Amino acid sequence: SGTLFSAMDHSDNLNNGFLRNVTGVSLADRPSGIHHYSDCIFFPQAGGIFTALDNPSISPTNKMTIEFWIYPKTDNYGLLYKGSYTALDPDYSMTVTSGKLNAYINNTLITSTDSVKKERWSHIAFTYFGSTGRYEFYVNGKRGTTGNITPGNIHDSPDSLVVGGFPTLPK
Repeated sequence: SGTLFSAMDHSDNLNNGFLRNVTGVSLADRPSGIHHYSDCIFFPQAGGIFTALDNPSISPTNKMTIEFWIYPKTDNYGLLYKGSYTALDPDYSMTVTSGKLNAYINNTLITSTDSVKKERWSHIAFTYFGSTGRYEFYVNGKRGTTGNITPGNIHDSPDSLVVGGFPTLPK
């Protein structure tokens, strides 16, 4: 449901996607002066997502970093999801639950104690190294929760990448 329009990859790598129920927002001088119109997308509390078809040539396999500039309006929302929506089996994902950052790698939930505040810009990141299972969360450049899970490469299912949604959280 909702308005659907395409999003072009301007790198000439043809990694195009689709947007639904979103609006481009100018971020001139917020949070930095290098943004251009449509570098930011407002996702409504329910229904706004960006999807892109799986592309194995650019899918992360042994390590990854997920990062966002966010301005949350609620305490529970999905940021990024790659994996089966019907079976809730994420290859990888990042969410905020009760104001805390969380991630999944190969359907393993990784919880953090790192909070993001509502109605305030924050830069958040999550890194994972498959060879060691090491993960790290960051909020505004400061390393927070770290740890290890069972080492392993990141699964690469043929499912689409979804930005702005998670199967059990508002999309």
